[in-house]
Amino acid sequence: MFCKNKLSSWFVRVAIFSFFLGLFFIDSLYAFTLPSFSGDEVLVVGLKRREPLLLSSWSISILKDKEIKGSLYETLSNLSGVDAKSDQGIGGVSTIRVRGASTQQTLFLKDGFRIASPLLGMVNASDSQLLGDENIEVIKSPHSSIYGSDAIGGIVNLLSPSFDKSKNMANISYGSFGFYKLSLKNKSDYLSNSVTSLGYVKSDGFRQNSDYSAIQFGEKVFLDQMGGIFDLDYYIADRGMPNVPNSQADPYSASTPNDRSNDQNLSLRLSLDNGSDKKLKLYTNNFYQKTHMYNTLSTAFDDVEYKANQRGGEFNYSLGSYLFGIDAKDDIGSSPYIGSGDKGATNYGLFFDGRQRGDNFNISYGGRVDKHSQFGSYFTPNVGFSFVLPGEINLRSSAGKGFRAPTLNELYWSDPVWLVYGDATLKPEESVNYEVGVSKRVGEKDLSLIYYRTSYTNLILWDYNSSTFTTTAKNFGEVEVYGFEGEYAQKIGEIFSFFANFTTQRSIDTKDVTSS
Repeated sequence: MFCKNKLSSWFVRVAIFSFFLGLFFIDSLYAFTLPSFSGDEVLVVGLKRREPLLLSSWSISILKDKEIKGSLYETLSNLSGVDAKSDQGIGGVSTIRVRGASTQQTLFLKDGFRIASPLLGMVNASDSQLLGDENIEVIKSPHSSIYGSDAIGGIVNLLSPSFDKSKNMANISYGSFGFYKLSLKNKSDYLSNSVTSLGYVKSDGFRQNSDYSAIQFGEKVFLDQMGGIFDLDYYIADRGMPNVPNSQADPYSASTPNDRSNDQNLSLRLSLDNGSDKKLKLYTNNFYQKTHMYNTLSTAFDDVEYKANQRGGEFNYSLGSYLFGIDAKDDIGSSPYIGSGDKGATNYGLFFDGRQRGDNFNISYGGRVDKHSQFGSYFTPNVGFSFVLPGEINLRSSAGKGFRAPTLNELYWSDPVWLVYGDATLKPEESVNYEVGVSKRVGEKDLSLIYYRTSYTNLILWDYNSSTFTTTAKNFGEVEVYGFEGEYAQKIGEIFSFFANFTTQRSIDTKDVTSS
């Protein structure tokens, strides 16, 4: 039975792969022209400079207008190579993973600025209620060569529109379980060009103590004379924390019926661009969470505050086909579980990125050196190649290294009651990635087939020691992840569109990770 099921599983995979392969070659018969580029095919904030999408050496998906749904979690749920999961619905924690990497190994950006918490190293994709007509770039390959830590599996970059493309908007939606959402956007040029966004979301939840309400406010001011943009985002939410049901027979119950959480996040961003060769970015992200949770040992409720601040800056200089940059980032956090006072980590980075481009080929290469306050220096290179055949068929391959620095919780966590401890001597997680693929331009989308393979080492895991009853963050374990992706999309008339995609992936433990 096992052999039969295994053969059947591989037959299905081969059949799906053959279907996409057939679509690729059938569609290619109808267009044998040299590539031409339009404004819609040009990206990319996520790669720090623009290039024709058709000539890109990397696997990139760009979601626009009508593809954007209520939250980041909903929007990316059906994207090939992306695994989106939610544990408790709209008020719970939703995670985004790219090609088998953890959510902490995926770099989340807003207009090219980091937005993940330095305590947890992640973004709650349910909290990212998308207001208006943003685009989303998903770059499915490591880019530590330009970003340093966290871009080990890929990049998710939320893009807000320029002032010219912004629109006044009002939208109200509602649904079951007391859900409704209000979104407003106002474009003004009274004193300066600015766009104001306001969103409100409320849900009673589908379980006891799973209610959720949140307000999101955004103000973007376009400093035209300076070639800059000042951006403010504020988010506040109140939510229940239901944990697991009391029993499978009672799914609407909650084992923690009175646990609550209040979150407040504030981000300030300033970017200055002289329009040619120099760019400056400055930002600060402030994260606050207060939990009200039942303590089983004291049989009372504890109010615990978690605070984190991330501040940084970046300067880029373009010289011909080369981009040079330097950046700095300082992470600071405080909570009862990381010791007295603030704990922090600082990182400095120096990088370069080069392009050699012809009418039908593109070679990308670059590297970055990081200096981290905890584990020292680290170097990450990256190289990619693409070649465009007649019919706008792109053959591409790439290879690169990536790393993820330990989060503040992994470095400094200290809970003497439950015997859970971080480790300030942790090394960064590392990856080596290889990818080959072929794609064809079909309207605004690609018909693509991709093979990828990534090796992960120095994974940071929480190790439980049964002899001492302690749990400690440790570097151990090695994993190989490899798989295929296929994607096809076609617009049918002015109203309808068709898309299909598949991802088949396998992970192998290449080194024992058994607890000590």
